[in-house]
Amino acid sequence: MAMGILDVWVSSDVDASSMVLVTDCMNGYPHELYGLQDGMTVTLSKGSEEKEVRIVRESSNECSFHYMELHPQTAKQLGLANGSRCRVTLDDKMEMKIAPVSVSRYHANVQIERHPSRQQRIVMGYSLLSMLGIRHPAKSAITVKRNASPVKLRLHVPENELDESCILPVQAAVKLGITQNGTYLLEYNHATRVLGLPEGVTQAEPFAVEQSSVSVRRPKQPQPRKSNPPAPALLAKPLPPARPTKKSAPRHAASGRALAALSAAPARPSRNAVAPWLHSSVVPRKRAR
Repeated sequence: MAMGILDVWVSSDVDASSMVLVTDCMNGYPHELYGLQDGMTVTLSKGSEEKEVRIVRESSNECSFHYMELHPQTAKQLGLANGSRCRVTLDDKMEMKIAPVSVSRYHANVQIERHPSRQQRIVMGYSLLSMLGIRHPAKSAITVKRNASPVKLRLHVPENELDESCILPVQAAVKLGITQNGTYLLEYNHATRVLGLPEGVTQAEPFAVEQSSVSVRRPKQPQPRKSNPPAPALLAKPLPPARPTKKSAPRHAASGRALAALSAAPARPSRNAVAPWLHSSVVPRKRAR
């Protein structure tokens, strides 16, 4: 079995018989999907719905979380919402089962802000937002909860897109029972849109990565695809941002060989991406140095 966590993007520029797969983004949970080669055929399944698609492997150094891109018809058939996060499990029959992810977890270094004029906001960096799957626009309200003590704060996002910081105002920290700086497990509920700080939970990843390999069948011959597709519409965003620019990866013929070396991750791309849900009208284009 091979496993992974992917975000789902929907685009009419993707062929209805294909699925674009990008797993080299600047952020993302560990996965076992590197062996899926361009041109392979897999069967996507969610519940009783199934759809056979051909994999179009692409790479990008401007995306914030590993993702798959589907044609609107395919997404509708499988009941997958644009911008949703899901767990995929690939078996030896090349069936990729898809299940929605309800909670994303990540360990973060939480700092306490004591400045009196910054007591109504929480500071969260792009990278941290990406790992947790938080799609609130900057300056919007976000609810932070620990035990039975919810606090509503205004979200502030630093300009540096590599930022992983999490800074809580001291008044909110006291209410949440956080008395000192340190590493805490953050937990974002995608259904309730609440950011939690659970106690007694140490597992950050949604699943334990198991090293394995599965056999594959000979793929269909890949067909050309339009380049530079437009941005997918994001959930509840009046101004959808530009979709990450993708650079075509070298095509590899997969003639029936196994998904080898699943544990060997390729070199990570340069971390120079702007979080995809933050519009240019909110986030300055100038990159931090």
